[in-house]
Amino acid sequence: MQSQRDKTAVDEILRRIKEEDIKFVDLKFCDMIGKWHHLTLPASNVKESLFEKGVGFDGSNFPGFTSLEAGDLNVLPDPDTAFMDEFYEIPALSFICDITEADTLKPFRRDPRGVAKRAEEYIKESKVADESYWMPELEFYAFDSVRFSSEPYDIGYGVDSDEAHWNSQEERTEPCIKHGAGYHAIYPADSLHDLRAEICLVLEKAGIPVRYHHHEVGGAGQAEIELSLSPGLVKCADKVMIAKYIIRNVC
Repeated sequence: MQSQRDKTAVDEILRRIKEEDIKFVDLKFCDMIGKWHHLTLPASNVKESLFEKGVGFDGSNFPGFTSLEAGDLNVLPDPDTAFMDEFYEIPALSFICDITEADTLKPFRRDPRGVAKRAEEYIKESKVADESYWMPELEFYAFDSVRFSSEPYDIGYGVDSDEAHWNSQEERTEPCIKHGAGYHAIYPADSLHDLRAEICLVLEKAGIPVRYHHHEVGGAGQAEIELSLSPGLVKCADKVMIAKYIIRNVC
């Protein structure tokens, strides 16, 4: 049964869709290796029942979820996770979803978000703590080129960053960064400052507070964005999934 809190949140979402003339609603869910997938509904189809019954999908297409013979699963949007996804040409109101069994709507045991929820419940039930706090450090590389090949007599891959010291022989006036010497590098050697700053602005617009950002130690192209301390494993994991999505799209 839907709680009064949930019903209030859903009523607010339906009002927002109408008042802001939102055209699409996007439902995002996580597979077992931490990768997001999504399906998109015309906003005209969104009713209160969406947040009670969800939308079905074939779980057999995702490794480790279900078999082909019993593939039916459901995505159930969490009304508290709403954010505008502006990376689409037509922006969509986006929700993070729980995965449920299609027939009973009970939580699907292999849903990563469901596993995080059970972990939070265990912390409280075992009296280890009343609450957990998290401060994720998001480290990633932004490469200027990525190459790969899989041909007869030619199999391999390569990545490159303009910051790398091996590019110092090219027509480059900025300082280079040696391997393992990128920690807190400063501009102009740190060519990623503006990229990280843009990512941080998008993160904060999406309601994800940032503690700071800097160049990382690994070398050319490595960055770190640290999020602010926040309570709750599930809420923090949701923020990390949104942050990963934003980082990839801004890059």
